[in-house]
Amino acid sequence: MKKIAPFPKKYANSRLFIIYEALDNLGGEASLATLHKESLSIWKQYSTERKPIERTVFRKMVLSSCVSPGHFHSNGSRSKPIYRFSTYEEYQKKASTTALARSMYTLGRIENGLLKASEETIEKLQRIIDDPTSELPPARIIKDAVQKTEPPKPKDNTKKVLEKAAATMERIEKPDPENATNMEELQQNLEKLLERQGATDPLPIPKVEIGVWHAITGTVIITGLLVAAFTAMAFNAT
Repeated sequence: MKKIAPFPKKYANSRLFIIYEALDNLGGEASLATLHKESLSIWKQYSTERKPIERTVFRKMVLSSCVSPGHFHSNGSRSKPIYRFSTYEEYQKKASTTALARSMYTLGRIENGLLKASEETIEKLQRIIDDPTSELPPARIIKDAVQKTEPPKPKDNTKKVLEKAAATMERIEKPDPENATNMEELQQNLEKLLERQGATDPLPIPKVEIGVWHAITGTVIITGLLVAAFTAMAFNAT
């Protein structure tokens, strides 16, 4: 948990409230350009004043309404400032100094007869003079920002997949060429079958030029590749 400058009170045309809200929408830290853009996008929701379109005008507004009272802290260079919410300790330091100066000034005017005030107001001014932090609003409590971590890179299983596929290929038994079917014998049997069925002019059946061993070997290779591919896919899925 982290203590930061309190959320300002919402009232009509409050520049501090609008810019504070914009920085909150941006996660509590932003460049001048980003904060300017976000503030303009929500300006009409809270104010009837003219939008601070000019960047220089907006920057002066941030300094006077947000940084000086202690709600914002500025980092970075003067030309490219980065704004963030002040910690509550940073806010207390600035806000208590301002509260003390105002209270002493107001009480002096009352004592000199230049300003009328109730006993309650005078007592409040006296409390602030005795303890400048006594009347400050409490800190805003937020959760610490969660550090973003890169997702773990997927493991390269290429080597394992190839080894698995190779092992699968080795398990495939090679055909025995001596037991291979003789294609010429099959062709002769087919011709005899056609003659028995009464075919007077049997259709010529071209002889297969590819050797039996090469045909069977090619079939086994194709089958092996398919098995290896499915094995690799299943391995990756697990």
